[in-house]
Amino acid sequence: MNLNHVKSANRSRSGFVPKIVTGEKPSPENIRILLVEDDEMVRALVATVLREAGYQFVEAADGLEGHERYGDQGPFDIVITDILMPRLSGVELAFRLVEDGYDGPVIFISAYADIARANDHVRQGRWHLIKKPFLPQSVLKTLDMIVGS
Repeated sequence: MNLNHVKSANRSRSGFVPKIVTGEKPSPENIRILLVEDDEMVRALVATVLREAGYQFVEAADGLEGHERYGDQGPFDIVITDILMPRLSGVELAFRLVEDGYDGPVIFISAYADIARANDHVRQGRWHLIKKPFLPQSVLKTLDMIVGS
C-alpha cells in the first residue's frame, strides 16, 4: 500500500493508516499491537487469536510493563489492555500513552465496565470496550471495525 499521498497526521509512527483515510484495508501483518493483560490465560487466548489472524504483537503482563514495552519496542498501531491490573490500570496506561504521543485506538478487555475517566474517548469511537467473558471472535470483530473491513 503506497501511503506517500497520506498526510503524516493521519499516520501512526509505524505507518498504519486507517481505512477511512486510504480507502484500503491494511493487512494484519502490517499492524503492530501492544497486548497488556495480567491474567496469563486471557493473555494467551488473545495472543493466539492475534497470531492466527497474522497480527504482529508484543505482550506485557501489567500496565507498567506495557508502558515500558511501548517505550522500548514501539511504535504500536493499536493497544489492547485489561482495565484492572496490578501496578498500573489499563485506563491509566492509556492516558500515559496519550501523554507520550500515542494517538491510536485502545481496546479495553475487562469484566468491569467502569471506565468513567475514559468515557469521552469511548463515546468518540477512539477507544473500545470488550466485556469479559468474551468470545475470541469479539477481538477480531473489534479489530476489523478499527482497521476497516
